[in-house]
Amino acid sequence: MTEHRIYKVLNGNTNIVGIWTGVANWLVFDALSRARWAGMTSFAHAFGPSRFSRISAEAALLLLSPVVTDIKAFDEIGAAKDWLRRRS
Repeated sequence: MTEHRIYKVLNGNTNIVGIWTGVANWLVFDALSRARWAGMTSFAHAFGPSRFSRISAEAALLLLSPVVTDIKAFDEIGAAKDWLRRRS
């Protein structure tokens, strides 16, 4: 992030079809903590097609919402990209 000065993250789970709640803690408390430290300002999440994947994502987003203030989830990746483009 710092090398390329890119501070907006798109987490596109459009190909995830299973449950991944075990990764939620790592995502929130490790990967995204480091991203915030590196300057991340906005986080967009695009849900996958599976209900189980969506449940996992919603659990992760609940953990993440107190940490990242500019966060939003989308059903379509195009909408997530558009939202990130409009972030300052």
